[in-house]
Amino acid sequence: MLEFKKTSGSLVSKGSDRNKHDASAPGSTLTSTQISLSKDDPLKWAALCKDYNFIHLSGLAAKLFGLPGKLAHGNHAAAKALQSLPDAGNTALPNSIPLQMQVDFKKPMVVPAIFEVCIKESPSTGIVFEILQKGKVHATGAYGPLESDR
Repeated sequence: MLEFKKTSGSLVSKGSDRNKHDASAPGSTLTSTQISLSKDDPLKWAALCKDYNFIHLSGLAAKLFGLPGKLAHGNHAAAKALQSLPDAGNTALPNSIPLQMQVDFKKPMVVPAIFEVCIKESPSTGIVFEILQKGKVHATGAYGPLESDR
């Protein structure tokens, strides 16, 4: 399950283009780590966010809707990816400024599973990440300071 903790540190780079999510782009510092989503995590996340959609609670229900199996909540996977950044030796999350995060979901994340999180820091795009399994991208995202001009 996701746990939040405060860490001191600073955001290395700021970017205004939050639509670029290619963690393999040239000129980036690439690191990777793993996140694990258990078969019980969707129920725990549902209790937290009150999203009790059957595709997250039952593999059978998910298959009845044409999905490959019991799915992780996308926001839970994205939060775990964000939580993994300091563990990957990447930047610490700043605790003194508001942050924004944008996530694009590409493929369903069937649980239980272990996913790879590839992370880059780039002066032009900020912090971006990809959540992959067996080389296939399931989600992409970016985070950084909340921009006041929006």
